[in-house]
Amino acid sequence: DLVVLNRVLIKTFKKAYFRVAKDTKNFISALTQRATTVVMSQKGSIGNEHEKHLQFSDYEKLIETYKNNPDFSTSKLLGICFKMYTFMRMLAVKHPKANWFLTEREEVVDDSNEHKIIRKAGSKLECSEEELIIHLFLKKISASIEFVDNEGRIQRINFLKSPECYFLSQATKDKFLENVDVANADTKLTLLVSEVKVFGIEMEYYKNNAYRSQWLYRTFGIGNLQTIEWIAFAVMLLINIINFLTVKFEDGKTNVKDDWAMIRIVLAIIHLLFDLFCIVMWFVARYDIQRRLTIRKYKEEQKLRGQKLEHLSMSDRLQIYGFKLFLGNSELRPFVIHALCIILSLSISTIFYSIALLAVINASPQMQYVISSVTRNFKQLLITVILALIVFYNYSNLLFFYFSNEFSPVTVRTGGTEKVCETLSHCFFTLINYGLRSSGGIGDIMKFQSFSESARAGYYKVMIIQISFFLLINVIFLNMIFGIIVDTFEDLRKRSKEKENARENVCFICSLERWQFKKNGKSFERHIEMFHDTWNYVYYIYHLWKKSRRELNGQEIYIYSKLEMNDLSWLPLRRSMELETAVIDSNEEGESINTIMDSLQQFKRMIGDLKFRLGSRAETLNRIIKGSS
Repeated sequence: DLVVLNRVLIKTFKKAYFRVAKDTKNFISALTQRATTVVMSQKGSIGNEHEKHLQFSDYEKLIETYKNNPDFSTSKLLGICFKMYTFMRMLAVKHPKANWFLTEREEVVDDSNEHKIIRKAGSKLECSEEELIIHLFLKKISASIEFVDNEGRIQRINFLKSPECYFLSQATKDKFLENVDVANADTKLTLLVSEVKVFGIEMEYYKNNAYRSQWLYRTFGIGNLQTIEWIAFAVMLLINIINFLTVKFEDGKTNVKDDWAMIRIVLAIIHLLFDLFCIVMWFVARYDIQRRLTIRKYKEEQKLRGQKLEHLSMSDRLQIYGFKLFLGNSELRPFVIHALCIILSLSISTIFYSIALLAVINASPQMQYVISSVTRNFKQLLITVILALIVFYNYSNLLFFYFSNEFSPVTVRTGGTEKVCETLSHCFFTLINYGLRSSGGIGDIMKFQSFSESARAGYYKVMIIQISFFLLINVIFLNMIFGIIVDTFEDLRKRSKEKENARENVCFICSLERWQFKKNGKSFERHIEMFHDTWNYVYYIYHLWKKSRRELNGQEIYIYSKLEMNDLSWLPLRRSMELETAVIDSNEEGESINTIMDSLQQFKRMIGDLKFRLGSRAETLNRIIKGSS
C-alpha cells in the first residue's frame, strides 16, 4: 500500500532527523528535542504518540543540518528513507496512481525560493506541511543518472548526493561550462570526468571551513569576489571623475581645489585600506584552496609533458607561487593593481589613478572577450609586424641614401626648423611616425616634385616610392593586421554563439538535441534536469571516489572500474532511456495497429466468403423454386 509506505517514510525520516538535531548556535528551535521512538504494530499501523512536527519554516534548517551534520547525513535511518523514496519513484514510472501520488505532492509546493517554502494558492490536496516538506527535502538530496551496462543496455541509478556537493559554487560551474568545448562530445566528457577531483577539492575545502566561519567563506568565496571587484572599481571611477572635473593646469603645474583634493585623498586611502583588507581576506579564505588547485594543475601539465614530479624544485615553486598563484591569479590581481596604483598616485603622480581603471578588464568577461581578439592570434600579429618593420627599414635605407633632401623640414619646439631624415635611424623612425599616421603615407611629408622636362625623371622616382609605400604599408600591412583582429573577433563571436546554442539545445551528457525530444513528445528541460544533469554525474563520480571499495554494489563497481581505466563507454552518448522507451512504445503501438488491421482484413475476407456462400445458396433455392413451379 503506497499510503502506508508513505507514512512509514515520514515517521522514519522524523526519527532520523530529531535524533541528531541539537541545540547549537546554528539550530535554535523546537526541532532540537528528540522525538519519541517510532513503533510499528504487527498490523503495519504507525504509533500515534505525541511527536514534534516539521513545518515549511524548518526547510532551510533541514538543508543546513544535512550539509553540516554528518550524524544526520550518514544516518542509516536516512538511508532507509532514501531507499523508500526511491522505491516510490520507481513505482511512479510504471504505475499511474503512484506517479500521481508523488506529482501532486511535488506540484503543490512553491520551492522557487529555498529560504521560504509555501503552499501554492488554490491547492485542494489534503496533506500536512510535514509530509510535503519531507518529500521536497528527499527530492532535493537525491539524484539520478543513466549509464550503459556491460551488455549495452541503458539503465538508471538513483543515489544520495553527498553534503559536499552543495559547496560547489555556481561560479565554478559557469567557468567550467564557459571554457569547455561543448561541440566535441568526447572532449567535453573526458574533461568533465577528469575535473571531478578538482571539483572535489573545492567542495571538501568549503564544507570543512564554511561551517566554522560561514560569513568569511560566503563573502570571499569565488562567487562574490567579482561583486567585490566591481565595488572597488566604482570607488576608483569616482576618484577619476573628481580628477576629470576639478584638475586644472595653472602656473605650469596641475592644481586641484583644496576641498576636492582632500575628498580625493580620503577616498584613495579608504580604497587602499579596502584593497589591503580584501588581499588579507583572500589569503585567509582562498589561498589554501588556490594553492592546492594550482599545484595539482601544474603537476598535470608536467605529466602531459612526460615529467613526473615527486618533489617540487626551486624553479617549480617559483613558477607555482610566483607566476601562477600570485601574478597570474585573476582573483587577487585587481586588488593588487588598485593598491599599487593608489600608492603611486599618492606619492608620484595622479596619472596612476587612470591606470587603475584598467583592472576592470579582469572583472568584465565582455572586455576579456575583446582583448582575446588581439591576444588569441598574437603570433600571427607579431610576424606581420616584424615583416612590416623590415619593409620600413628597407624604405628608410632607400630614402636616406637617395632622397633625404626630398623631405620637407618641420618646425620644432624651439621655433626653428629641422630635417626629418638626417641619420638612418632618424629616417627609420620618421617613416614609422609619419608614414603610419598620415593619410597619404610618406607623400604628405615629402616635397612636391617639379614635372618639368628636366626634372621629370626625379618626379617619377619619387612618385613610385610614395605610391609603393602607401600600397604596401598603409593598405596591405595595416589591413592585414586589422583583418587578423577582425577575423579573430568574428571567430570568437561565432564560437560563443555555438556554445550558447549548444548549452540551450544540446544535452551535455548524451549530445542529443532538443528537436529529437520534441519529435518524440518528450520535454528536453525535464531530460537535462532529472536524468542527464551534468552536475549529477559529477556528484555521482565524486560519490564513488569517496566511497570505500568494499561498500560498492555491482553497478558501482562496474562504473568505478571504467573510471579507473579512463573508459567512457558507460556514459550514454547519443542515447536516452526516455527516447528508447518512446521508440519501443511506438513500435508496440505500431505492432498493435498492424495486428488490428490484419484482423480487420481477415474479418473482411470472412464476410466476403460468407456473402459468396449465401449468394450461391440463394441461387440454388431460386432454381429449385422455379423447377417445382
